[in-house]
Parts: sequence; structure tokens; C-alpha cells
Amino acid sequence: MSTSQYKLADRPLKQYYEEIASRIKWNRDNPPDIAYVIGLARTGTSASLNVFRGSRIDDIDGVTHPITIGYQIFKAGLRHGMLDWRENPNWNFELPVTPLFYMKHSIGPYSDEESRYNPLKVFEQMGFPLRKIFPIFLYRDPLDAFASWIDMWSSIIPRKTLLENFITSSNTLREIREQMKTAGIPYSTLLYESIRDNSPDETANALFNQINQRFFEKSRKRVITTEHTTKKWDELETGGLFTDQPTVYEVPEIDEKVHHDVKAKKSWEYKMKTPDMLASIVLPEEVKRLEETGIPQIYEEFRLDCEKTLGIPIKESNSFKSIKEVFTRRSSEGKVMPTNRK
Repeated sequence: MSTSQYKLADRPLKQYYEEIASRIKWNRDNPPDIAYVIGLARTGTSASLNVFRGSRIDDIDGVTHPITIGYQIFKAGLRHGMLDWRENPNWNFELPVTPLFYMKHSIGPYSDEESRYNPLKVFEQMGFPLRKIFPIFLYRDPLDAFASWIDMWSSIIPRKTLLENFITSSNTLREIREQMKTAGIPYSTLLYESIRDNSPDETANALFNQINQRFFEKSRKRVITTEHTTKKWDELETGGLFTDQPTVYEVPEIDEKVHHDVKAKKSWEYKMKTPDMLASIVLPEEVKRLEETGIPQIYEEFRLDCEKTLGIPIKESNSFKSIKEVFTRRSSEGKVMPTNRK
């Protein structure tokens, strides 16, 4: 499968933002509060969906409501737009009137456009009040995340393309966060490693506390955890979660892996490849490229931001040091180093 299949139209992103915004309907008199998870693909965005759909909203009258879920809505719009809307000329979406609407967006991996795409720009084009949005930025140890990109997509996307899109996506996430800072819009940062260094329940409560302070400080409405927030996900319904997107993106062997966290995972758990495993996936020249483009520094920024915005401790990453130690050890042992793969 060629990456050219994922980019047919040739328009600036601003035009895509305008086109997608024109197809989104919403109640201007009663816009919903939105918890918007934005992160690179394979950094925990799908797992966060389960965290929210397993939780509830207590409203001002003491009535408990499910949290309404929106899956990759604006990304699906971008993909249809890049195909000139040919597959679904009438594509549209209506934001629900609900106590809290959860949306998620994963940046990357297929094309440069997906890697530079800022979904909050769609809201700006809509005229939607940004004060009604609470962005939650997700990131993950970059070597672990990039290895997951290789595992997931290298069979259909060249490694070099994945590498450059990963770097672009990381910088896009950073730029979106900086834009929120400049605009004075409150947000939180959530690292995948949060549930390594803290319990999943502690992490969920820290995040929900920030959402409650943002939206519900002056009311009795609250996001609350349940027995399904961080576990028993296999008991949750999965019907109707996934947004319509062009069929070219529906690759069964890929979709099964991508949607595993939503459909099959039973709990919010932390798993990371060992340095030896990472060294068998990520090439030395790829590690060098990630370092040269400042990716470790971006992770450190997000780590510190996670500690600041959620008030939970996160250990510093040593993955780049560890993988280079494995490369050195293997070289001294006379083992054949991995060569450049397409």
C-alpha cells in the first residue's frame, strides 16, 4: 500500500479546517463542555476513551449521566477532505447537547497533513468558544512510541516517512500546547508513564479534578469515577464508537491492532518494551535523528508539564541512554547491528 493513497487533494490545511468546520453543526445557544484528548497515535488516546466512557457525570440535580464519546471526528473529516469528499459528499457531524462531550484526536501517522493537523483550528473556524474546551495533551516515551509506530504501520508506510511524520507530529503537539498557553486556556498534560509511576485510579482522579475545576467549579456537576473507569472495560459497550472514514484507511490487520485498546483491553495498564526489545526495532540512525531533532527535550517538557498540571510525579526518561548502551554492547560482542530497512 503506497502512502500516495492517503493524499489525493492538494490544499492548504487552512482550507481543510474551513471545509470541516462548515460540516459541523452545533447549538450556539448551548454549546457542550468538551474534554478534548489530543496526542500522537499510539500514546494512549484510545485507552483514554475507555477511561471516560467508563466514568460518569453527576449533574446539579444529583442525576448521573454517561459521558458522551466522539471518536476522531475532525480527523475523519480531514481524511474525507483529502479525498475531495468523493466517498461521502454529505459527511457531517452534530455536536451533542450533553453535560460533557469527550473527543479524541490522534496526530499522524500516514501523511504530513495528518502530522501537522491541529483539530482546535476547526473549532476556531466554527466560531466555537474555546473557553468551553479543556485540551488534554497525551505523550509517551518517544522511543517506545516510535517503536509502536514501526510495529503498527511499517508494513504499509516506509520507515523514513514514519520517522519524519513522528517528528513532525511531536512538534505539532508541542505547538498546539504552546498556543493554548499563549491564549491563556487551561489544559492538562497526561503522559502514558503516569500510570507507571502512579496508580491508574490516582491518575484518573488527578485528571478529573482538573476537568471539574475547569468546567464545574461553581456548580455541583462533577466527573466521577466508577468501577469501570480503569478496569472491567470488557463490560463496556463498544457499538457506535467509530466515526465514518474513507475505506482506504480501513486495513483489517491494522485496525484490529489500533482499536485493540477500545475493543479488547480490559484495564488501563502500563507496558513498555525493554531496551533490548527497542534496539531490535529502532535503528541506530533513527535514534540519532530523533535526538538531533530535539525529541527527548520535547518529552522532558511534557513530563514536567504533566507533573505541574496534574500534580503527580513522573520519573525522567532514560530510554535513549539505555538503547545506546544496548547498541554498544551488541557491537562489542560482535553481533550484527540492524541495517537500514525500507
